[in-house]
Amino acid sequence: MIKYIFCIATFIFSLFTFNYAEILNVVTDSDTALIKLNKVDIGISVVTNYKIKTGTYLLTVEDNGAEIYSELIEITNDQEVTTISIKLDNQLAKEVIDSKKQKQFASYALGKKGDLGLGFYMAPTSLSGLKLSYDIDPLTIQTIFWLSQSNTSRYFVGGIRFINYFNNQYTKHTLFRLYSGLGYIYGDLNGTIETNTEIPFGAEFKLRQQLPKAPIWSYLIFSYMALGYNLMASIDGLFYFVETGLTLTESTNNDNDYTGLKFALGLKYYF
Repeated sequence: MIKYIFCIATFIFSLFTFNYAEILNVVTDSDTALIKLNKVDIGISVVTNYKIKTGTYLLTVEDNGAEIYSELIEITNDQEVTTISIKLDNQLAKEVIDSKKQKQFASYALGKKGDLGLGFYMAPTSLSGLKLSYDIDPLTIQTIFWLSQSNTSRYFVGGIRFINYFNNQYTKHTLFRLYSGLGYIYGDLNGTIETNTEIPFGAEFKLRQQLPKAPIWSYLIFSYMALGYNLMASIDGLFYFVETGLTLTESTNNDNDYTGLKFALGLKYYF
């Protein structure tokens, strides 16, 4: 009888030990670090002698509102005390790339693209058309052109721009660079001559992650807009740009004369 009681007691004690007898220590090098276990706060800066069951847990550390550390940890019964030391400075160094590194990565990535670019240049209140560019270091030569004619209308656009790209950046989500330059665009709209003399300033960027495609039902609501979006999402390597700058617009009938800021956007693919 005593033998059976001893065996049962030993079994119960083993179960208790297996599930509850582990100790977790978490040590950080920040006085303000908030330590969480499965998204529940368990301490600040240092946690010692925290009783924990065996199993898998998500350990996170936040500092100044930012999540610096996140890791799945395994608590087993073969190690009574689990101690984890976290140096937040090292974690930040892994997550944040300094500006010099960003420029180096960007220059390397941009060096792999082609020199010939073809895309669309859209200026809602000015002259628009197809855009063809060619990179000749350190400048890029761009031409903007369009031609359409019918019995009742004529639309012709032709222009040239000299662009200099600078401040390349390689971020978590984009490959990004700024640009500026000089440009002249000529347009003939049903006999009305319009010219744009401009100093553009803009940003060109490429998404490093593929865009999600619009669902099929969106075709019923957005029609060609949804189709165009899905076409862009399917083409890997598209560069997009948003542009402002100074422009001087002159026309033969003076109706479109304008001096001030401009706005344009578009996309381009490099070959």
